[in-house]
Amino acid sequence: MRTYPLYIPAGSNPKDIEDELLIKAGVTNKALIDINGKKIIEYVLEAADNSKKIDKIFVVGITQSEIEYVCGKEIHFIESIGRRMDTFRNLISYMEGIYQKELPRHMIVLSADLPLITGEIIDDDIINLENKFGNNFEKVDLYYPLVEREKVLKKYPHANKRFRNFEEGSYATGDFAIFSPDVLRRKKTMEVFEKIMENRKTMVRLLLKFDLISPIKYLIGKLSIRKKIIPFFREMVYLEMEMLISEHPEICLDLDYKEDLEIMQELVKNKN
Repeated sequence: MRTYPLYIPAGSNPKDIEDELLIKAGVTNKALIDINGKKIIEYVLEAADNSKKIDKIFVVGITQSEIEYVCGKEIHFIESIGRRMDTFRNLISYMEGIYQKELPRHMIVLSADLPLITGEIIDDDIINLENKFGNNFEKVDLYYPLVEREKVLKKYPHANKRFRNFEEGSYATGDFAIFSPDVLRRKKTMEVFEKIMENRKTMVRLLLKFDLISPIKYLIGKLSIRKKIIPFFREMVYLEMEMLISEHPEICLDLDYKEDLEIMQELVKNKN
């Protein structure tokens, strides 16, 4: 069975010192928020441990001494350095040492604040993609995660999520992606990607990078992922992208707001 390394971004941002969620939780790093007696990142590590598709784990932004969970798989803790792109480059440099310059074609990315994720969910999403794309799976640089609005609200009706409307439907963005680490070696791709990341929270501003019509189409739910967004990434960002349409709302249920804390504690309590 093919397996993949896992990257968990778990660093803190100095700007987060005034974040209401972190103030309420009494921490300065979201990954270290306590959920029912366990650090939130430890739920993610446990899921990775139970996944048959994950081999090595790379945690960026915290040290091993900050958590209690003892991982059964090979795990590496890497420090954050400066800006997001600097941290990416540091990760790749570290991985090149581990893999002797031969980076794996794909790796998994999981947010540190997904306490409802399980090993079974990780494996199911990966296997579904492998089966769907078959021999073409290797050709894709990035599988971007989306979950249909109906699936999120059916299982978690009180989920505090923002949904984005496209021609294909209404989706929540997930925090579970598959991408090629080699992308981080591509100078042109990283330059464009960095500009996109600066505007990732404002969809209309991001869409202005497409053309003047795309923001209008997005606002009325007529922008097409397949006809517009995927070609944009191919032509402007120099990478091949496909959608990871997950059946599992758990990949998008993270902590964003202080109101989410009690909701997540209750959901985790009833997880099993």
